[in-house]
Amino acid sequence: MVHPLIGTHAGLGELAILAFLWAFVELLGPTKSRIRRAKIASLLGAVFFVLSWVTGGTYYVTQYGELVKPVIKAGAEAWAHSIVMETKEHVFLMLPFLGVLQNVLLRRMDLNDPKSRRVILILTGWIVLFALSMVAMGYLISGAYRSALEIITTGAVLLLPLGLVVMLGYFLLARGTAKPRKNVHGGI
Repeated sequence: MVHPLIGTHAGLGELAILAFLWAFVELLGPTKSRIRRAKIASLLGAVFFVLSWVTGGTYYVTQYGELVKPVIKAGAEAWAHSIVMETKEHVFLMLPFLGVLQNVLLRRMDLNDPKSRRVILILTGWIVLFALSMVAMGYLISGAYRSALEIITTGAVLLLPLGLVVMLGYFLLARGTAKPRKNVHGGI
């Protein structure tokens, strides 16, 4: 069963993506009310990123490192941890800070100035793209884990009948090759 922290982590991250995407759209044609909504959406996005960061970190420390990582590394797609998870760890560390930076700039810059608005739009767009890459990386890591589990369970399922065949063969061979003993003492 999937650990509840995984769903919480992913759900909060996806809400953050939607919030920053909402802010991006609001800033495309800024009016006073759209700027206000963009600020609200950006604040929500930053909060969701921080909460996703905390839940993801808790899962990583309590579950992933001990239970999931060894399974992935023993599977056919060990690169999913070595490359994808290592990349995800470092990129994801930046997202809450980028979200806070975007909020600070959004509140301090003149959004009616096209150059200032362009800076905020570029930053917000990069935040959305980085966060979407986190979703893709999470998908690859989960897939590698499921693949490794499939290999483990398939191996166990294949080994069980093989073990039974070997045991049956041993029993039949041992039974067929054993000859009755002659009583050398001539007694009963």
